[in-house]
Amino acid sequence: MATPEFRLIRPHTGYRRDLTEERTREQQRAEKLLESAAIKLSSVVTDLHGVTGRDIMDHLIAGERNAKVLAQLARTAARRKISQLEEALEGAEFFTADHAALLSAMLARTSRRIGVPPGAPQSWLMSCDKWKISDAASSGISRWYSE
Repeated sequence: MATPEFRLIRPHTGYRRDLTEERTREQQRAEKLLESAAIKLSSVVTDLHGVTGRDIMDHLIAGERNAKVLAQLARTAARRKISQLEEALEGAEFFTADHAALLSAMLARTSRRIGVPPGAPQSWLMSCDKWKISDAASSGISRWYSE
């Protein structure tokens, strides 16, 4: 049988897992939306929701449709793939205002920073310290709660 401290932590970690799964589903929906507008960004960029991918998506939402301009937003390793990015972004002219509104809502959901839930017992946070749960794990648990 689990100790009282672990019984306290268990629902929080389960909730965090559920939130992470929902965030992943939302990211996949965003990728599918881009592909429905003939934008194959994920075939070139390693992490669609990384710095380069988010920057390109933000500019698409803002109204930029020129593939060459969007490709120039690439950073670090993606800079070596500018010609491939231009090809992948050729469908940007098919990206409508409706696509932009939906993508904006999707990105807002996936990028929400999450704090400790309202009313979370202080004993829960203390038990993380007591059981030497790594700093990354305990901050990760509290970071993913919805605001």
